[in-house]
Amino acid sequence: MAFLSCNRPIQPLVVKGNTILLGKIQAKHLEQPPFSDWYKKGYAAYQPDPVVKDSLAALVKPYRFELFLGTWCGDSKREVPRIMRLLNDLQVKSSDITIITVGNSDTLYKQSPTHEEKGKSIYRVPHLNVYRQGKEVGRITETPVKSWEKDLLDIVSGKPYVPKYAVK
Repeated sequence: MAFLSCNRPIQPLVVKGNTILLGKIQAKHLEQPPFSDWYKKGYAAYQPDPVVKDSLAALVKPYRFELFLGTWCGDSKREVPRIMRLLNDLQVKSSDITIITVGNSDTLYKQSPTHEEKGKSIYRVPHLNVYRQGKEVGRITETPVKSWEKDLLDIVSGKPYVPKYAVK
């Protein structure tokens, strides 16, 4: 089984008994087996708060998002469908969302093959970085403090926000 992304094949790998993805992907890769088992179920089940979502919708247009995840990670399996549901409900363009899958082996632990995580203090996944005009303005690490939509609203509104796991 191979996926094509950015004109290069994305080949799922088996590492430590788990089929995983490594490197830049698109959301559609998570909709394919074996990832679709957890992705589609979590996506369908998550219902963002409609009031907060409406407040967010008018604010997210100038932002870009960078999502790090491990397809082997329980937290990513639970939270990534929620993140993607929210971003899709907000009509964030797929070109404004970069998705990077990281490994769980000794040589690529929480790293991608091309090291997009380098210098970004990615120690836990999932990890959502929020950018405006190329500058990181906030991040949500592993799980939100309140909810994905409320935490994201705090970030894009410029309110003080400290992620559950702050950069040390």
